[in-house]
Amino acid sequence: MERFRAQGEPGLARRLRATLRVAGTMLAAALLAPAVALALPALPYTDGQVHEGVATCAGAACHGAATPHQDSPILQNEYYIWTREDRHSQAYKTLLSAESRRMGELLGLTPHQSPRCLSCHSDFVPEAQRGRRFRLSDGVGCEACHGGSERWLESHVERGATHADNLAAGLYPTEEPAARARMCLSCHLGGPDHPIDHEIMGAGHPPLGFELDTFTAIEPAHHDLDADYAARKGIRSSLQTWADGQLVAARRYLEELAGPRLRDGTFPELVFFDCYACHHEMTDTRWDRTPAPGLAPGRVRLHGVNLLLVHTLLRQLDERAANAWGSGLRELHAASQRSVDALQTQAGNLAAQAGDLEASLAGRSYSEAEAWALLEAVSQQALASADYNLAEQATMALEAIFLTLDRAGKVSGNRSTRMRAAIDEAYKYTNDTKDYRAGAYNAALRQFRGALP
Repeated sequence: MERFRAQGEPGLARRLRATLRVAGTMLAAALLAPAVALALPALPYTDGQVHEGVATCAGAACHGAATPHQDSPILQNEYYIWTREDRHSQAYKTLLSAESRRMGELLGLTPHQSPRCLSCHSDFVPEAQRGRRFRLSDGVGCEACHGGSERWLESHVERGATHADNLAAGLYPTEEPAARARMCLSCHLGGPDHPIDHEIMGAGHPPLGFELDTFTAIEPAHHDLDADYAARKGIRSSLQTWADGQLVAARRYLEELAGPRLRDGTFPELVFFDCYACHHEMTDTRWDRTPAPGLAPGRVRLHGVNLLLVHTLLRQLDERAANAWGSGLRELHAASQRSVDALQTQAGNLAAQAGDLEASLAGRSYSEAEAWALLEAVSQQALASADYNLAEQATMALEAIFLTLDRAGKVSGNRSTRMRAAIDEAYKYTNDTKDYRAGAYNAALRQFRGALP
């Protein structure tokens, strides 16, 4: 994945630009308000519905207008935005590049024909579910996220149709953070049907980092967060989106760790482990116990940064749950050094705990005090560590939580300016592993913490 800072625009500037159309008073009222969580349906690629194809959405009177319609509650230029600004529309074409062909030769496959690649670089549903205008070459199109349109394509434009009606007909609830996280992670984390593994990485596939709120914000917006949108779907704060995304990411990682993907001959499947525990210069003595408490230098550790951040979140909300999660996390790392069986047993135990947490916390509202406490705790956690993965995720977390407070008018002008500058400085060192320097990053964190109340 080309790192999201490569566009050259500072992180906060780009993210703020995505919400400039929102009326300030409405947004401030919505940011810390509870959201209603839905029962999560089947993921779009497993929904069993016919996927009619991008072309069915592209008419000028539907979603293919060149400019937004002024008299419509939706923009109606969504297809135009997707084709010109959204890299998901280029996902299939990526498989035709010289670099993809080189990877295919190493893996013994043809990327644009192999299910191993098409499962994430296209809307790869079974042939029986491909409508007349469906094309794999469209890449990650509308129905890859919104679900097969067989049952709602016609009804969703009928006069009087509601969002609830569309959901009942099979539209996927992308507005719900937990549902959106499950969908995005099906590729950005992978699973049995979307095999992201160490072999693909070894052949040259870039790392698939992910944080729900940040990746949502940098996705070209094809909706308008106005009063009509708020009435139909509600508006979730960046803090809510970040927290729900962390809970889902932790549970999905643990479920995959406990599943059949982990066993891979002599070595376990290394994609579950921290890349940078091995991949760094031998002269770089930045071993850090923080991401895996109790492990000695030289031990290959799990890629557990989402698990750490869930622990940080819980410490601000529920001491008993935090203690239980922390104990389970320490046992997970200890089990990783004993045997595959011990690791998978503990991963399953912790996955069940994560599922309970997700059920109880998804859509939860957060108070101003909790938001400030999270800024303090996350920044302190990152400052105490030299781990790149934690630095990257912590920076995105700080941005999401800060923006929640700032948009709600809870940060004074001078304090806001200082915090914004510190976050953008931190992004300079987490844009790419080659840019990371723990000392410089920690200086940015101290700058940020100096602006906290």
